[in-house]
Amino acid sequence: MDADAHMWAAIVFRVWTGVFVALAVFWRWTPPSFTLRPWAVGAIAVLVNLLPALLIGSQRTVDIDNFQYTASLVRSHMYVYSAPWPGGAIVPFHPYLPFEMFIVAAVGVVAEHSSVSFALLLKLPNIAAVGATAALIVAVATRLHDAHRATWVGLLFAFNPIVIGVSAFSGQFDMIPAGLAFAAWALLRFRSSSHEGIASSDETGSSSDGIAWSDETASSSADGIVSSGEIASSSANRIASDEIASAILLGLAILTKTWPLMLVPVLAFGLRSGMLARLRYAAIAIAVPAAVTVAYVVALGGSIGDLVDTVYHYRGLPGLTGYSAVAPHLHPSFIRDLLADTIDRGTTPVAVLLLVTLAVAIWRKRTMAEQATLLVLTIYVFSPSVAGQYYLWIVPFAAIAGQAWLVAFSVLVAFGDLHIFFDDTVARGLPTAYGEHAWIIVAASWLLCACWFTWLMCRSVPSDAGGLHSSSSAARHNSSRRLQPRKGD
Repeated sequence: MDADAHMWAAIVFRVWTGVFVALAVFWRWTPPSFTLRPWAVGAIAVLVNLLPALLIGSQRTVDIDNFQYTASLVRSHMYVYSAPWPGGAIVPFHPYLPFEMFIVAAVGVVAEHSSVSFALLLKLPNIAAVGATAALIVAVATRLHDAHRATWVGLLFAFNPIVIGVSAFSGQFDMIPAGLAFAAWALLRFRSSSHEGIASSDETGSSSDGIAWSDETASSSADGIVSSGEIASSSANRIASDEIASAILLGLAILTKTWPLMLVPVLAFGLRSGMLARLRYAAIAIAVPAAVTVAYVVALGGSIGDLVDTVYHYRGLPGLTGYSAVAPHLHPSFIRDLLADTIDRGTTPVAVLLLVTLAVAIWRKRTMAEQATLLVLTIYVFSPSVAGQYYLWIVPFAAIAGQAWLVAFSVLVAFGDLHIFFDDTVARGLPTAYGEHAWIIVAASWLLCACWFTWLMCRSVPSDAGGLHSSSSAARHNSSRRLQPRKGD
């Protein structure tokens, strides 16, 4: 690919990052005077991500090479998890469940019969997912607040440098499961909520969103509780169908990439339909990827052990981001050695920390969006192997939760962590010394994650929390007036 095009792609990335910062600063307290429909914001998001992808064109990355190798295996009807690794691979080339592989195989077929490169075609499903998620975020924020602030939140997502870096530069598929998981939450929040499908603040101490209610939604209640007459008249079948549809969406997200598995208890415990409904939700969300996985193994006569070894024991590449990248630069030496000793501990300690985080978050009465944010932050803070695309996971939930931390976090990750992973494009034209000292920005993003995690977990919840964590009396009081977002969110 032409070097000038690479340079222009890097320039476009920095321009979009500048737009992101400007939007965050200028419209933080005074939302825009205009409004955009969800489809319009989605179209903007697609164009914003498509431009650098077109400039990069057919540029190859390790991930793209691995996906093309996987596509060739699928098209040859080979069992991917027992196939030999491509030359030079130092980690499993496809540590995912058997769903994404069929997407890349379809991309391979199209690339073979067209003049468009595999690398560019591979990014199109991700960019389409960005547009769909941006539109959904606007629709959700409109219901939670108003069309003006919803436009602002949607544009912030469209220009978010993490979203652009992952979807337009890397070729990774994390936007698809992130969008599906967010859609699963939104379906529960806005379809079942009118049927008493979401836990009330009386039961869990939290509502299921992180943005203040508008007049329309607050008119019935500030915490999503409907009247007893409405509950009596609602259809139990409708409640169940909404919950099942949400669970299927979450199951598809897990099938695409396994990280949304940690959101199953968040959404399941958010239901108010009873313990049986919660168990049913969790069972369906897990059964969807399990059924497809078993069907794939049986159809190709493969080994389930090879699949489990590949997916479960994948460790990534420690030392590139997070504390494992900062540890070698720390002093005194005993701190450096202490952190270094934890890098090879595997996923079990992080899994335990996720359970502890969720338990404390529920006890501390965090909203579901905040619980999801906290779980992802647990990965960022405590996992030694955080790949660049992982940083996209937090964006939809943190955006809808109104977390101001997301702005600084996105900029630091864009010019620190993403620089390390996608330096052939994102960092094009920057001085060599910048790359040598990028670990300082990585350290800053890791520290910010630690502070964000601590603040979100430990902060007290004010009684006038804007419908987020209100007590019953506060909720009834707030339902009579228009609520504004808190400056702390």
